[in-house]
Amino acid sequence: MAIAVALGWLIFNTTAHIPMRHFFDVTSLLLLLFAAGLLAHGDRASGARGVHEFQEAGLLPTYVAPVWDVNPVLPETSLVDSFMKTLFGYNGNPSLLETFGYLA
Repeated sequence: MAIAVALGWLIFNTTAHIPMRHFFDVTSLLLLLFAAGLLAHGDRASGARGVHEFQEAGLLPTYVAPVWDVNPVLPETSLVDSFMKTLFGYNGNPSLLETFGYLA
């Protein structure tokens, strides 16, 4: 209980002085990145389908696959890759249409 009180006090006192404009600028950017990840990759757990899922189903063409491949540097089994894939729809070897979907 003491740790929770101390943590609550610390968060309140350190974040009370943050300008609201900067806070909402950062959260808006994060929301854009989340939305871009959902459009480019989708989320099987929630049923959301993205460009990647439609390409796997054969409903969209791949054009250029892959545009780049960073999987040798950042393997798909790593913790960082899992974190980035979960939050932002990261793909180490995206197709051209996935890349355009993310940028859109």
